[in-house]
Amino acid sequence: TQLANDAVEAGKIADGAVDATATLADDIVSPAKLTFGARQDVFSPDGSTSAFDLNNEVDSIFDNFVLAYRNGLLQKKVASSPSDDSEYRGTTTITFGSNINSSDALEVRYLA
Repeated sequence: TQLANDAVEAGKIADGAVDATATLADDIVSPAKLTFGARQDVFSPDGSTSAFDLNNEVDSIFDNFVLAYRNGLLQKKVASSPSDDSEYRGTTTITFGSNINSSDALEVRYLA
C-alpha cells in the first residue's frame, strides 16, 4: 500500500505505525526533514581538564559517531577507562584518560 503524493502535509507518524520491513522511496527524505544533523564543537583545553561537554545532547544511537580530534588526529574511543590523553569515552560529555594540554587543539564532530 502506498500513500498518495502530498497525502500528508504535516504531522508525525506514530511509533510502531510502519512495519519494520517498510522502505521509503529514493530521495524522499531530505536533510531539512531530519531532526538531527552533523555538529562540530571546538574546544580550547586549559591543561587541567579531561572532560568536555558538547553543545548538543547526543542520542545513544549515535554513540559511534562522536569523533574527537586532537591536533587534527582522530583519537581512540574506548568503552570505559581511557588510559591517557589519546583515548576518550562518552557521548554528550567526552572524557579523556588525562588532561589535554593547553597547547593542543580539540575538535569533536558528532550527530545530534
